[in-house]
Amino acid sequence: MSLPLTMAPSVARAQGTYISVVPTSGPPGAQVTASGGGFPANVTVQIWFDQTDTGARATTDSQGNFKTNFNVPSNATPGLHPVYATDGRENASTPFTVSTVAVQKVWTADGNNSAKTSFVPGDTIRYVVQVKNWGSSTVTATFTFRATGPLQIFYWSGSGSVATGTPTFYSPSTVPGNAPAGKYTLTVTVTYNGVSSSGQSTFTVATVKVQKVWTANGNNNARTYFGPGDTIHYIAQVKNFNSTTVTATFTFVASGPQQIFYWSGSGSVATGTPTFYSPSTVPTGAPLGTYTLKVTVTYNGVSSSGQSQFTVVSDKVAHAIDWAESQLGSQNWNGLCEKFVENAYGTSGQYPTAQDAYNKLHTSTNWSPNIGALVWFAPNASNGNAGHIGIYIGQNQFISATYNGVQINDMTSWSNNIAPYEGWGNAPSSWPGR
Repeated sequence: MSLPLTMAPSVARAQGTYISVVPTSGPPGAQVTASGGGFPANVTVQIWFDQTDTGARATTDSQGNFKTNFNVPSNATPGLHPVYATDGRENASTPFTVSTVAVQKVWTADGNNSAKTSFVPGDTIRYVVQVKNWGSSTVTATFTFRATGPLQIFYWSGSGSVATGTPTFYSPSTVPGNAPAGKYTLTVTVTYNGVSSSGQSTFTVATVKVQKVWTANGNNNARTYFGPGDTIHYIAQVKNFNSTTVTATFTFVASGPQQIFYWSGSGSVATGTPTFYSPSTVPTGAPLGTYTLKVTVTYNGVSSSGQSQFTVVSDKVAHAIDWAESQLGSQNWNGLCEKFVENAYGTSGQYPTAQDAYNKLHTSTNWSPNIGALVWFAPNASNGNAGHIGIYIGQNQFISATYNGVQINDMTSWSNNIAPYEGWGNAPSSWPGR
Protein backbone atom coordinates (compact mmCIF):
# COMPACT_ATOMS: atom_id res chain seq x y z
CA MET A 1 0.00 0.00 0.00
CA SER A 2 1.09 3.56 -0.46
CA LEU A 3 2.03 5.62 2.57
CA PRO A 4 -0.94 7.76 3.66
CA LEU A 5 -0.47 11.46 3.20
CA THR A 6 -0.94 12.02 6.93
CA MET A 7 2.18 9.92 7.54
CA ALA A 8 4.57 12.43 6.04
CA PRO A 9 7.28 13.51 8.53
CA SER A 10 6.15 17.13 8.40
CA VAL A 11 2.67 16.22 9.61
CA ALA A 12 2.02 15.82 13.34
CA ARG A 13 0.71 12.49 14.60
CA ALA A 14 -2.98 12.10 15.35
CA GLN A 15 -3.95 13.37 18.77
CA GLY A 16 -3.63 10.67 21.43
CA THR A 17 -1.67 8.12 19.37
CA TYR A 18 1.96 7.33 20.14
CA ILE A 19 4.80 4.94 19.30
CA SER A 20 8.18 4.19 20.89
CA VAL A 21 11.04 1.98 19.72
CA VAL A 22 13.75 0.01 21.52
CA PRO A 23 16.58 0.46 20.77
CA THR A 24 16.51 3.97 19.36
CA SER A 25 19.61 3.50 17.20
CA GLY A 26 21.29 0.69 15.34
CA PRO A 27 22.61 -0.51 12.00
CA PRO A 28 20.71 -1.62 8.90
CA GLY A 29 19.13 -5.02 9.61
CA ALA A 30 18.85 -4.45 13.38
CA GLN A 31 15.78 -5.87 15.09
CA VAL A 32 13.67 -3.21 16.79
CA THR A 33 10.65 -3.50 19.09
CA ALA A 34 7.87 -1.00 18.45
CA SER A 35 5.07 -0.41 20.93
CA GLY A 36 2.38 2.21 21.15
CA GLY A 37 -1.20 3.08 21.87
CA GLY A 38 -4.05 5.52 21.45
CA PHE A 39 -5.42 3.69 18.39
CA PRO A 40 -8.93 2.24 18.03
CA ALA A 41 -9.45 -1.21 19.49
CA ASN A 42 -8.96 -4.31 17.36
CA VAL A 43 -7.46 -2.60 14.31
CA THR A 44 -4.36 -3.61 12.33
CA VAL A 45 -1.38 -1.30 12.75
CA GLN A 46 1.40 -1.24 10.14
CA ILE A 47 4.99 -0.21 10.86
CA TRP A 48 6.83 1.90 8.29
CA PHE A 49 10.47 2.90 8.38
CA ASP A 50 10.67 6.24 6.63
CA GLN A 51 9.06 5.52 3.22
CA THR A 52 9.54 1.74 3.49
CA ASP A 53 6.88 -0.69 4.70
CA THR A 54 8.71 -3.02 7.11
CA GLY A 55 6.01 -5.70 6.75
CA ALA A 56 5.42 -5.68 10.53
CA ARG A 57 1.77 -5.85 11.61
CA ALA A 58 0.04 -5.84 14.96
CA THR A 59 -3.57 -5.91 16.12
CA THR A 60 -4.44 -3.46 18.86
CA ASP A 61 -5.98 -4.73 22.08
CA SER A 62 -9.20 -3.51 23.67
CA GLN A 63 -7.30 -0.45 24.96
CA GLY A 64 -5.85 0.41 21.55
CA ASN A 65 -2.33 -0.68 22.45
CA PHE A 66 0.07 -2.75 20.32
CA LYS A 67 3.55 -4.24 20.30
CA THR A 68 5.54 -5.83 17.47
CA ASN A 69 9.06 -6.30 16.10
CA PHE A 70 10.54 -5.15 12.81
CA ASN A 71 13.94 -4.98 11.13
CA VAL A 72 15.63 -1.80 9.97
CA PRO A 73 15.73 -1.99 6.14
CA SER A 74 19.05 -3.27 4.82
CA ASN A 75 19.39 -0.26 2.51
CA ALA A 76 18.69 2.33 5.24
CA THR A 77 21.16 5.19 5.03
CA PRO A 78 23.02 6.56 8.10
CA GLY A 79 21.17 9.32 9.91
CA LEU A 80 17.86 10.13 11.58
CA HIS A 81 14.75 8.40 10.20
CA PRO A 82 11.08 8.47 11.27
CA VAL A 83 9.36 5.23 12.27
CA TYR A 84 5.59 5.33 11.71
CA ALA A 85 2.65 3.35 13.04
CA THR A 86 -0.60 3.65 11.07
CA ASP A 87 -3.97 1.95 10.86
CA GLY A 88 -4.70 3.69 7.55
CA ARG A 89 -6.48 6.59 9.23
CA GLU A 90 -4.57 7.49 12.40
CA ASN A 91 -0.81 7.47 12.85
CA ALA A 92 2.11 8.17 15.18
CA SER A 93 5.86 8.57 14.65
CA THR A 94 9.16 8.46 16.56
CA PRO A 95 12.78 8.91 15.44
CA PHE A 96 15.37 6.16 14.90
CA THR A 97 19.06 6.73 14.17
CA VAL A 98 20.78 4.45 11.68
CA SER A 99 24.44 4.08 12.47
CA THR A 100 27.08 1.37 12.23
CA VAL A 101 28.78 2.79 15.35
CA ALA A 102 26.70 3.44 18.46
CA VAL A 103 27.18 3.97 22.19
CA GLN A 104 26.07 0.93 24.18
CA LYS A 105 26.87 1.88 27.79
CA VAL A 106 28.42 4.75 29.75
CA TRP A 107 29.77 4.65 33.32
CA THR A 108 32.42 5.96 35.72
CA ALA A 109 35.20 3.99 37.41
CA ASP A 110 38.11 4.41 39.78
CA GLY A 111 41.79 4.20 38.92
CA ASN A 112 41.60 0.39 38.93
CA ASN A 113 38.76 0.44 36.41
CA SER A 114 36.28 -0.78 39.02
CA ALA A 115 32.86 0.79 38.47
CA LYS A 116 32.24 3.59 40.96
CA THR A 117 29.60 6.30 41.25
CA SER A 118 30.72 8.32 44.29
CA PHE A 119 33.88 10.45 44.36
CA VAL A 120 35.56 13.22 46.33
CA PRO A 121 37.77 16.05 45.08
CA GLY A 122 41.20 14.73 44.17
CA ASP A 123 39.98 11.20 43.37
CA THR A 124 41.13 9.47 40.21
CA ILE A 125 38.12 9.06 37.95
CA ARG A 126 37.75 7.28 34.64
CA TYR A 127 34.98 8.21 32.24
CA VAL A 128 34.13 4.99 30.39
CA VAL A 129 32.09 4.13 27.30
CA GLN A 130 31.38 0.87 25.51
CA VAL A 131 30.77 1.27 21.77
CA LYS A 132 29.40 -1.20 19.27
CA ASN A 133 30.74 -1.29 15.73
CA TRP A 134 28.40 -3.36 13.57
CA GLY A 135 30.72 -3.04 10.58
CA SER A 136 33.21 -5.64 9.38
CA SER A 137 36.30 -3.44 9.77
CA THR A 138 37.86 -0.90 12.11
CA VAL A 139 36.65 2.67 11.61
CA THR A 140 37.67 6.07 12.96
CA ALA A 141 35.06 7.91 15.01
CA THR A 142 35.00 11.14 17.00
CA PHE A 143 34.48 10.87 20.76
CA THR A 144 33.26 13.63 23.07
CA PHE A 145 33.26 13.19 26.85
CA ARG A 146 31.55 15.80 29.03
CA ALA A 147 30.93 15.71 32.79
CA THR A 148 28.59 18.42 34.02
CA GLY A 149 26.64 19.20 37.18
CA PRO A 150 27.00 22.12 39.57
CA LEU A 151 30.08 22.80 37.43
CA GLN A 152 31.50 21.30 34.24
CA ILE A 153 34.44 19.32 35.58
CA PHE A 154 35.57 17.47 32.46
CA TYR A 155 35.60 17.84 28.68
CA TRP A 156 37.54 15.99 26.02
CA SER A 157 36.98 15.48 22.31
CA GLY A 158 39.09 13.61 19.80
CA SER A 159 39.20 10.72 17.35
CA GLY A 160 39.68 7.04 18.04
CA SER A 161 39.83 3.77 16.16
CA VAL A 162 36.80 1.57 16.79
CA ALA A 163 37.35 -2.11 16.11
CA THR A 164 34.46 -4.32 15.08
CA GLY A 165 32.52 -5.70 18.05
CA THR A 166 32.01 -3.87 21.36
CA PRO A 167 35.29 -2.22 22.37
CA THR A 168 35.55 -0.09 25.54
CA PHE A 169 37.22 3.31 25.80
CA TYR A 170 37.97 5.50 28.79
CA SER A 171 39.26 8.98 29.43
CA PRO A 172 41.27 9.23 32.67
CA SER A 173 41.06 12.29 34.88
CA THR A 174 41.02 13.59 38.44
CA VAL A 175 38.04 15.17 40.18
CA PRO A 176 39.05 18.85 40.50
CA GLY A 177 39.83 20.11 43.97
CA ASN A 178 37.22 22.85 43.54
CA ALA A 179 34.44 20.56 42.31
CA PRO A 180 31.24 21.49 44.17
CA ALA A 181 29.29 18.76 45.93
CA GLY A 182 26.37 17.43 43.93
CA LYS A 183 25.12 15.14 41.21
CA TYR A 184 26.93 15.07 37.87
CA THR A 185 26.03 13.64 34.46
CA LEU A 186 28.58 12.05 32.17
CA THR A 187 27.57 12.31 28.51
CA VAL A 188 29.59 10.49 25.86
CA THR A 189 28.86 11.12 22.17
CA VAL A 190 30.40 9.07 19.36
CA THR A 191 30.11 10.37 15.79
CA TYR A 192 30.83 8.34 12.66
CA ASN A 193 30.01 9.28 9.07
CA GLY A 194 28.11 12.31 10.30
CA VAL A 195 25.81 10.27 12.56
CA SER A 196 26.04 10.69 16.33
CA SER A 197 25.09 8.33 19.15
CA SER A 198 25.10 9.27 22.83
CA GLY A 199 24.79 7.71 26.26
CA GLN A 200 24.72 9.02 29.81
CA SER A 201 25.30 8.00 33.41
CA THR A 202 25.32 9.87 36.71
CA PHE A 203 27.77 10.09 39.59
CA THR A 204 28.17 12.20 42.71
CA VAL A 205 30.95 14.29 44.19
CA ALA A 206 30.97 14.58 47.97
CA THR A 207 32.98 17.41 49.53
CA VAL A 208 32.18 16.22 53.05
CA LYS A 209 33.02 12.54 53.49
CA VAL A 210 32.97 10.08 56.35
CA GLN A 211 36.53 8.82 56.85
CA LYS A 212 36.20 6.48 59.82
CA VAL A 213 33.54 5.24 62.25
CA TRP A 214 34.13 3.58 65.61
CA THR A 215 32.86 3.15 69.16
CA ALA A 216 34.55 4.15 72.41
CA ASN A 217 34.01 4.07 76.15
CA GLY A 218 33.25 7.07 78.33
CA ASN A 219 36.91 8.09 78.28
CA ASN A 220 36.88 8.09 74.45
CA ASN A 221 39.16 5.06 74.35
CA ALA A 222 38.29 2.92 71.33
CA ARG A 223 36.35 -0.19 72.31
CA THR A 224 34.28 -2.80 70.46
CA TYR A 225 32.55 -4.50 73.40
CA PHE A 226 30.09 -3.11 75.93
CA GLY A 227 27.84 -4.40 78.65
CA PRO A 228 24.25 -3.31 79.21
CA GLY A 229 24.31 0.03 81.03
CA ASP A 230 27.82 0.92 79.83
CA THR A 231 28.61 4.40 78.55
CA ILE A 232 29.22 4.27 74.80
CA HIS A 233 30.42 6.96 72.42
CA TYR A 234 29.45 6.65 68.76
CA ILE A 235 32.22 8.39 66.80
CA ALA A 236 32.83 9.54 63.23
CA GLN A 237 35.80 11.27 61.66
CA VAL A 238 34.77 13.44 58.72
CA LYS A 239 36.85 15.08 56.01
CA ASN A 240 35.78 18.49 54.71
CA PHE A 241 37.36 19.17 51.33
CA ASN A 242 35.92 22.69 51.22
CA SER A 243 38.02 25.72 52.12
CA THR A 244 35.50 26.92 54.72
CA THR A 245 33.38 25.52 57.52
CA VAL A 246 30.10 24.07 56.26
CA THR A 247 26.92 22.81 57.91
CA ALA A 248 26.09 19.15 57.30
CA THR A 249 23.42 16.74 58.53
CA PHE A 250 24.58 13.81 60.66
CA THR A 251 22.68 10.57 61.27
CA PHE A 252 23.91 7.97 63.76
CA VAL A 253 22.16 4.57 63.84
CA ALA A 254 23.19 1.57 65.97
CA SER A 255 21.28 -1.57 65.10
CA GLY A 256 21.62 -5.31 65.50
CA PRO A 257 19.30 -7.69 67.34
CA GLN A 258 17.39 -4.44 67.81
CA GLN A 259 18.01 -0.73 67.17
CA ILE A 260 19.55 0.69 70.33
CA PHE A 261 20.48 4.19 69.17
CA TYR A 262 19.36 6.85 66.68
CA TRP A 263 20.23 10.51 66.39
CA SER A 264 20.01 12.96 63.51
CA GLY A 265 20.83 16.65 63.41
CA SER A 266 23.05 19.31 61.89
CA GLY A 267 26.61 20.18 62.77
CA SER A 268 29.33 22.59 61.67
CA VAL A 269 32.18 20.82 59.90
CA ALA A 270 35.47 22.68 59.88
CA THR A 271 37.89 22.22 57.01
CA GLY A 272 40.22 19.27 57.55
CA THR A 273 39.29 16.05 59.38
CA PRO A 274 37.29 16.90 62.51
CA THR A 275 35.86 14.19 64.76
CA PHE A 276 32.30 14.07 66.10
CA TYR A 277 30.71 11.81 68.67
CA SER A 278 27.29 11.15 70.06
CA PRO A 279 27.35 9.96 73.69
CA SER A 280 24.89 7.39 74.95
CA THR A 281 24.37 4.41 77.23
CA VAL A 282 23.81 0.83 76.13
CA PRO A 283 20.20 0.11 77.14
CA THR A 284 19.95 -2.29 80.06
CA GLY A 285 17.57 -4.42 78.02
CA ALA A 286 19.77 -4.54 74.90
CA PRO A 287 19.96 -8.12 73.59
CA LEU A 288 23.45 -9.59 73.54
CA GLY A 289 25.00 -9.82 70.07
CA THR A 290 26.75 -7.96 67.28
CA TYR A 291 25.64 -4.46 66.34
CA THR A 292 26.49 -2.16 63.44
CA LEU A 293 27.05 1.55 63.88
CA LYS A 294 26.32 3.47 60.67
CA VAL A 295 27.04 7.18 60.39
CA THR A 296 25.79 9.16 57.39
CA VAL A 297 26.81 12.74 56.67
CA THR A 298 24.89 14.75 54.06
CA TYR A 299 26.01 18.04 52.53
CA ASN A 300 24.55 19.77 49.47
CA GLY A 301 22.31 16.77 48.83
CA VAL A 302 25.20 14.29 48.67
CA SER A 303 25.56 11.65 51.38
CA SER A 304 28.61 9.74 52.58
CA SER A 305 28.47 6.84 55.03
CA GLY A 306 30.73 4.66 57.11
CA GLN A 307 30.16 1.86 59.55
CA SER A 308 31.78 -0.32 62.18
CA GLN A 309 30.72 -3.16 64.43
CA PHE A 310 30.61 -3.61 68.17
CA THR A 311 29.29 -6.29 70.50
CA VAL A 312 26.98 -6.11 73.48
CA VAL A 313 28.23 -8.73 75.94
CA SER A 314 27.13 -9.95 79.35
CA ASP A 315 28.26 -8.11 82.46
CA LYS A 316 30.46 -11.09 83.30
CA VAL A 317 32.33 -10.86 80.01
CA ALA A 318 32.58 -7.05 80.16
CA HIS A 319 33.97 -7.13 83.69
CA ALA A 320 36.43 -9.90 82.81
CA ILE A 321 37.87 -7.90 79.92
CA ASP A 322 37.87 -4.67 81.93
CA TRP A 323 39.86 -6.36 84.68
CA ALA A 324 42.25 -7.99 82.21
CA GLU A 325 42.92 -4.65 80.51
CA SER A 326 43.55 -3.05 83.88
CA GLN A 327 46.49 -5.47 84.22
CA LEU A 328 48.17 -4.45 80.93
CA GLY A 329 51.93 -4.25 81.40
CA SER A 330 51.85 -6.03 84.76
CA GLN A 331 54.66 -8.53 85.34
CA ASN A 332 52.78 -10.26 88.16
CA TRP A 333 51.29 -12.83 85.83
CA ASN A 334 54.40 -13.75 83.82
CA GLY A 335 54.04 -17.32 82.62
CA LEU A 336 50.69 -17.73 84.45
CA CYS A 337 48.32 -17.42 81.53
CA GLU A 338 45.76 -19.94 82.81
CA LYS A 339 45.71 -18.39 86.27
CA PHE A 340 45.34 -14.92 84.71
CA VAL A 341 42.29 -15.95 82.65
CA GLU A 342 40.64 -17.69 85.59
CA ASN A 343 41.13 -14.60 87.76
CA ALA A 344 39.56 -12.45 85.07
CA TYR A 345 36.43 -14.59 85.40
CA GLY A 346 36.46 -14.55 89.22
CA THR A 347 37.76 -18.03 89.84
CA SER A 348 41.01 -19.91 90.42
CA GLY A 349 42.50 -23.40 90.58
CA GLN A 350 40.32 -24.78 87.77
CA TYR A 351 43.04 -26.17 85.48
CA PRO A 352 46.79 -26.64 85.97
CA THR A 353 47.74 -25.59 82.41
CA ALA A 354 46.24 -23.89 79.39
CA GLN A 355 46.32 -27.16 77.46
CA ASP A 356 44.37 -28.93 80.19
CA ALA A 357 41.72 -26.21 79.93
CA TYR A 358 41.69 -26.55 76.12
CA ASN A 359 41.12 -30.30 76.35
CA LYS A 360 38.05 -29.74 78.52
CA LEU A 361 36.56 -26.46 77.35
CA HIS A 362 37.21 -25.78 73.67
CA THR A 363 34.14 -25.97 71.44
CA SER A 364 35.45 -24.77 68.07
CA THR A 365 38.62 -24.58 66.03
CA ASN A 366 37.41 -21.82 63.70
CA TRP A 367 38.76 -18.25 63.73
CA SER A 368 35.51 -16.59 64.80
CA PRO A 369 35.48 -16.61 68.61
CA ASN A 370 32.90 -14.68 70.58
CA ILE A 371 33.97 -11.55 72.42
CA GLY A 372 35.19 -12.73 75.83
CA ALA A 373 35.81 -16.29 74.65
CA LEU A 374 38.89 -18.20 75.78
CA VAL A 375 41.37 -18.71 72.92
CA TRP A 376 44.13 -21.31 72.93
CA PHE A 377 47.48 -21.79 71.24
CA ALA A 378 49.32 -25.08 70.96
CA PRO A 379 51.99 -26.29 73.39
CA ASN A 380 55.55 -25.68 72.23
CA ALA A 381 58.87 -24.44 73.58
CA SER A 382 57.61 -20.86 73.75
CA ASN A 383 55.14 -21.78 76.50
CA GLY A 384 56.99 -24.60 78.23
CA ASN A 385 54.84 -27.10 76.31
CA ALA A 386 51.89 -26.15 78.50
CA GLY A 387 49.93 -24.28 75.80
CA HIS A 388 48.85 -20.66 75.96
CA ILE A 389 45.44 -19.11 76.71
CA GLY A 390 44.00 -15.62 76.43
CA ILE A 391 40.69 -13.75 76.23
CA TYR A 392 39.38 -12.65 72.83
CA ILE A 393 38.58 -8.92 72.74
CA GLY A 394 37.57 -8.49 69.09
CA GLN A 395 39.21 -7.39 65.84
CA ASN A 396 41.41 -10.52 65.83
CA GLN A 397 43.05 -9.49 69.11
CA PHE A 398 43.38 -11.24 72.46
CA ILE A 399 44.72 -10.27 75.87
CA SER A 400 46.90 -12.68 77.83
CA ALA A 401 49.67 -13.03 80.38
CA THR A 402 52.95 -13.66 78.56
CA TYR A 403 56.47 -14.11 79.86
CA ASN A 404 56.90 -10.37 79.15
CA GLY A 405 53.85 -9.11 81.00
CA VAL A 406 50.17 -8.77 80.21
CA GLN A 407 49.78 -7.86 76.54
CA ILE A 408 47.27 -7.48 73.74
CA ASN A 409 48.37 -9.33 70.61
CA ASP A 410 47.09 -10.19 67.14
CA MET A 411 45.92 -13.79 66.92
CA THR A 412 47.23 -14.39 63.41
CA SER A 413 50.65 -12.98 64.23
CA TRP A 414 50.86 -15.05 67.42
CA SER A 415 49.79 -18.19 65.58
CA ASN A 416 52.35 -17.65 62.82
CA ASN A 417 55.28 -16.60 64.97
CA ILE A 418 54.82 -17.90 68.54
CA ALA A 419 52.49 -20.89 68.79
CA PRO A 420 49.82 -22.24 66.39
CA TYR A 421 46.21 -21.37 67.11
CA GLU A 422 44.13 -24.29 68.41
CA GLY A 423 40.58 -23.04 68.95
CA TRP A 424 38.20 -21.33 71.34
CA GLY A 425 35.40 -21.84 73.82
CA ASN A 426 33.26 -19.64 76.05
CA ALA A 427 34.12 -19.34 79.72
CA PRO A 428 32.08 -21.91 81.68
CA SER A 429 28.82 -20.62 83.15
CA SER A 430 30.03 -21.95 86.52
CA TRP A 431 32.81 -19.34 86.59
CA PRO A 432 31.20 -16.59 88.67
CA GLY A 433 32.73 -13.48 87.15
CA ARG A 434 34.03 -10.44 88.94
